[in-house]
Amino acid sequence: MNVSAESLAMDAGAERPLADSPLVTVILTVLNGASFLANAIESILTQSLTNLELIVIDDGSTDNTWPIITTYAQQDRRLIAVRNQTNMGTSAALNVGLRLARGQYITRQDGDDLSLPQRLACQVAFLQAHERVVAVGTNAQIIDAQGAPVGMITTPANNEQIQATLLDYMCFCGPTILARYSAMQHAGFYFDENLSYSEDYDLCLRLAEVGEMACLPEPLYLYRQHAASVSVRRRYLQMNRKALALQNALQRRFACAPAPDKWALVGRDFLRAAVLAWMDGNHAGAQEALARAQAADGRLLQNSTQLETILHRYLSRAPFPQAITLGESLFGQLLPQTPELCRLRGRFLAELHVQAAFTLQNTQVRAHIWRAIRYNPRWLGNRGVWRLLLRSSSSQRTKDVRLF
Repeated sequence: MNVSAESLAMDAGAERPLADSPLVTVILTVLNGASFLANAIESILTQSLTNLELIVIDDGSTDNTWPIITTYAQQDRRLIAVRNQTNMGTSAALNVGLRLARGQYITRQDGDDLSLPQRLACQVAFLQAHERVVAVGTNAQIIDAQGAPVGMITTPANNEQIQATLLDYMCFCGPTILARYSAMQHAGFYFDENLSYSEDYDLCLRLAEVGEMACLPEPLYLYRQHAASVSVRRRYLQMNRKALALQNALQRRFACAPAPDKWALVGRDFLRAAVLAWMDGNHAGAQEALARAQAADGRLLQNSTQLETILHRYLSRAPFPQAITLGESLFGQLLPQTPELCRLRGRFLAELHVQAAFTLQNTQVRAHIWRAIRYNPRWLGNRGVWRLLLRSSSSQRTKDVRLF
């Protein structure tokens, strides 16, 4: 079945699905995903639970995505093919799918991921056995572009832990969430189009306000990470909108007076977004995120521990010499010049120069060591630094002798 997105007139969530509707609706949005799409579609159409519909939305692709979708639609009537002539963005495309959804349960599938054959059957069985649970996810295996396992995404199993963790970070692998149609109605029956890249987190926060949440311990979903993944390309937007989603949830739940420790988490996330934006060269976005961070938690930068943790998490992983350049510009142009942050600047840049010295095998070693000592004289007491300095000096003398 082929549907034009522009022809949709159904009101989202207007009525509960009829008795003869499919048990599960799976919504899959894709943009230029021809490389992995066929396998993603097949992983849904070959589920052990067969009473389903798969709504596949081509969100303005320019590659071979649409022909792949229509080929499967011709082979299996359970697949509803929708084509957006222009790119709407993930959240808007998902909302197109919600307007068509007829299942008693609703879930997602990303166009480059895979669902194991028993995934939907296990999730539906769990919800049918636990009436108070409104949505259930599964643990997920992380795979690379070739399908090799590279890690795991694990979620707390019980509602109490999930509820607490969601007010810190997105503990689910988002596409694994399978929710009751009625719960989606109470949660608003939409993906927030202002929170693209963190729309799953926002929806989970809203579902958690409707009822209990759960997660199956089995890794029934294969989550692919590769160079073109949203999580790699849009880290700043993800974190910035994650912070906005958490801020919105706190305002819904606690009106205008959430506990300070909850606001501190919002401030932390906006600070992370500021650092990520600066690393991407988005200086205006970094300044805006930093202002939001300080508005959420006025004491955020009075203690440098939080910022130091963030810098080690993101900046230390940047390639040399980019990390040093970014660190110097971040402290010099973005962050306020307080005594506490000036001390952090010395510690952090000294560490970066020491890392560079131990990594490099050329004449720049001594220069980095002396810069590290200038930023933080405590490195003078480090035996490893002195051994490296002496080795570098000996190597330099040998080179000088050979010149004559």
